[in-house]
Amino acid sequence: MPFEWNTTAFKSTNAFLHEELRIPKSIKGLSDVNSFEATANGFPVRGRMLAVDPYSFEKVLALHYLLNKFDLMAMSEKMPPGSRNITFTLSPSSNSSVQTTTDMTTETGGIRVMLTWNPIQSSAGNESTVKLDFSDSAYGRSLKANVMYDFSMWYSNGTEVIHKMDMIATSGTDIQTLTFSKNDIYHIQVKVKELDRTGQVPDLTRKGIARGIVVVPEFGPSLPALVMALAIVGVVATSIVFKRRGSGFG
Repeated sequence: MPFEWNTTAFKSTNAFLHEELRIPKSIKGLSDVNSFEATANGFPVRGRMLAVDPYSFEKVLALHYLLNKFDLMAMSEKMPPGSRNITFTLSPSSNSSVQTTTDMTTETGGIRVMLTWNPIQSSAGNESTVKLDFSDSAYGRSLKANVMYDFSMWYSNGTEVIHKMDMIATSGTDIQTLTFSKNDIYHIQVKVKELDRTGQVPDLTRKGIARGIVVVPEFGPSLPALVMALAIVGVVATSIVFKRRGSGFG
């Protein structure tokens, strides 16, 4: 896709790039896996930069490339002079384990959610807690606000396990207590709804959804290698670049 690589512009704005791929679930071996290797112009896209969403659409798997200001700055410094494009790649992971998410980013609104699991190794039938720390995804600093959010979790087959609405992360921090009923790869979703600051009207400009997974128990061996070609036909890509100045950032 066309893209303007301008390091100076990235430094002076709160840039955020969101690229969404929608892959038909009929493409087996790609739409039914939980771990991917992705790049943007050869730059590894992993962890908080890649979100997998198998449940928002009935017939397609959605994947979100989420690159913040500092990701884009690091990439732009390595781009050859005159570069005017960005190329995204995606393939099933064949050399890394599926891992529990500890860092994720909302696809809009520019909010980062750090997850701290206790115990680190979750097990079926036992109680676990997860601490959620909300911050600004571009700068990593405090939002200086209470965060209203919904917390949801699904089994790998799409059955919803938990749906908690209107949770409050006081000063950007909250703890959820969970019990995993069985061994599975659970998909989690944190939906940021508003930021609340004393004496101000609710800030609705930072709405967005962050996604990740929880592996119970954490798997050791890597996923089987998958050899296939990704057909361009049937894959829909959309992109949005958000640039914010001033208001909305703590």
